[in-house]
Amino acid sequence: MRSITGVMLPMAIASVTSSSPSRATAAPAGTVALWGQTGDFTIIVDGMKVRIEQDGIFGIDASMSPWPGFSANVVEPDKPFLSETGYRSFLGCRADMAPGVTPDRFAEEMIRAYLKRECKGKLKRVEKSYADRIRPSQQSADLLR
Repeated sequence: MRSITGVMLPMAIASVTSSSPSRATAAPAGTVALWGQTGDFTIIVDGMKVRIEQDGIFGIDASMSPWPGFSANVVEPDKPFLSETGYRSFLGCRADMAPGVTPDRFAEEMIRAYLKRECKGKLKRVEKSYADRIRPSQQSADLLR
C-alpha cells in the first residue's frame, strides 16, 4: 500500500497515479470538468472571457468546502478583466448547495458576485507588464492543444 494525499492505495494503482492523482482523473482540456475533477475550461461572464482552472478532489480547498477552489485567468489581456494581473484565485467560496448547478455555472456566479461586491461592477485594465507575459504563455498553451 502507498499513501497519496493521505489515501491508501494498492501499489498497482499508486504506480499509475503517482505522478498526480488529479491528472489521472482530470477533464480533457477545454471541457467543463465534473464535480471533483480537475479542469481547465473557458466561460463567459457578462461578455468577459475567463479561463477557469478548477481544483478537483485533491485540491487545496477540498477539505474545507464542498465547492471546488478555482482560479480565473484572463483570456483577452487587451480587454478589461476582474484584476490588474489577469489572475484571481477563488478559494473557500461559500454558497448554498443547489441541484443542477454545474462547475462552470458555479464559477460564473462566484465571479459575478465578486465583480458586484469587490469591484463595484467595474472591470480593470490588465497592466501591460502582466499582459505582455500572458500573451506568450497563451500562445504556447494553444500549440499544446
